[in-house]
Amino acid sequence: MTLLRLARELDETAEQSARMAGDITEALRLLAEAAEGAEVQKRLGNVLIALQRQDRIEQRCRALAQVARHFAVLGPEHPDRHSDPIWAALPMDELRLQTQEARPISGEVELF
Repeated sequence: MTLLRLARELDETAEQSARMAGDITEALRLLAEAAEGAEVQKRLGNVLIALQRQDRIEQRCRALAQVARHFAVLGPEHPDRHSDPIWAALPMDELRLQTQEARPISGEVELF
C-alpha cells in the first residue's frame, strides 16, 4: 500500500466516522427533546462524551493522512531526522490525555 493510498483510506475512515457521528447526534437531538429525568439526561450525556471522543479519533485520522502525504512527498531516500518535524507539527496526543473530558451535564443535552 502506498503512502498516498494510506492517506486516502484514513480520509475515508474519518469521513465514515463523521457521518456516523452526525446520524447519532441527530438521533440524540430527537431523544433529548422527549427525554425527562436526570438518569436519562445522564445517559445521553455519556453518549455525548463518546461522540466527543469519536471527533478526536476523526481528527487523528485526518492528521495521520496528512503525515502519510508528507512522507510520500519526502520519499524513502530521506533520513528519519526529516520526519521529526512532520510528527512534531501534529496534534495527535489529545487521545492519550485523560484530562480532556466533556463538560459536566447541566440538565440540557448540548449537541455540537
